[in-house]
Amino acid sequence: VEQTIVAGSSHSALCATLNQLRGLGDHVVMVIWLAATMGDAASPWARALASLPKTPSTSLAWNLTEIGGFLSPERAVSIRMYQESVRTQYDALFPALCHQVPDAFPLAIFGDYARFLLAYDIWTSYAMKVQDPETDALAEVIVPGVYLCNHALNAHSVRYTRLEQGTKAFRLELARGVSRGEPVTISYGRLSNDDLMKFYGFSLQANPYDCLYLTPCVVPEMALEMLKSISGMCDYDLTNLPVGFQRDAPLDRALAQLRIVHAPENIMNRRLQNPEYHPFVVTDVN
Repeated sequence: VEQTIVAGSSHSALCATLNQLRGLGDHVVMVIWLAATMGDAASPWARALASLPKTPSTSLAWNLTEIGGFLSPERAVSIRMYQESVRTQYDALFPALCHQVPDAFPLAIFGDYARFLLAYDIWTSYAMKVQDPETDALAEVIVPGVYLCNHALNAHSVRYTRLEQGTKAFRLELARGVSRGEPVTISYGRLSNDDLMKFYGFSLQANPYDCLYLTPCVVPEMALEMLKSISGMCDYDLTNLPVGFQRDAPLDRALAQLRIVHAPENIMNRRLQNPEYHPFVVTDVN
């Protein structure tokens, strides 16, 4: 991010202003830069940017009124909140910045929410975090060529965030062999289908990281306090509700949450009787 903004492009006024807006965070800063640079033939990155999508491909562009019936209520709410959060970010910046710094933020470019949405969609889908080998600092970048690699559960490359020592080149190392003509895949992380649909526009069959959420109707105050007090002992935030079950994953955390939510008195009594009691352990009670 720093090299992109400091090295600049044909948008020198924009880059100078973005250096003063770093408090917005790398993600928003680079979305703004991308919105300005898309379609700029004079940009040093014109050839790479030309291969990026021309229309949004993730849930940011979905019309929930038309497709809401195909989504679960929880997923529809999650996507709606995501769409609203991006729109809120845009409205907080534009067109105010267009009037305050017109040379950096021309209204013809930044007065168009559709352009901002496309830039946000692209940067969220294709950017990745990389680590500087000398300072260990993280930055968000789009790596030409690598963004053509799709996500897979059994990916060819799973660790690709650290730049090469000395050259700071991006090196894509493979964890398993690949045949000639076979598409090279990478891992986006252990993401549920909810996150894959929201941020990337697709889902996977039999995704082992998919979740089934169980929402308790009412969580008693005692249960909330018990969840907080036991979280430290478990080294895991049990207050993260609703309870989620991951496919093919251990059930200890989810079951502990359910036991605490629905029977906090039992957990409290067991802790008093046995200070070494761990809520992930199921015990028989007569």
